Amino acid sequence: MTPTYSEGDYIVVAKWPFMKTLKGDAVVVNHPSYGVIVKRVREIIKPQSLLLQGDNPQSVSSEQMGLVDKHALIGKVIAVFKK
Repeated sequence: MTPTYSEGDYIVVAKWPFMKTLKGDAVVVNHPSYGVIVKRVREIIKPQSLLLQGDNPQSVSSEQMGLVDKHALIGKVIAVFKK
């Protein structure tokens, strides 16, 4: 997620039952192929899928990642501490 987050940065992630995931949110997901990753929500596909993208144009594309089930969502990034 460079340039937004860099190696060594600490991110604070929260997940509450009442917290909605919105388009543009930075989220942490457990992707079936890529493991635990930080990406931005590009679109919310009803009923239970997210289309994600990286902030860096060199990152894995939305098409390569495919749709991610909302159950893979670990949480939403709510704060960043830069190294």
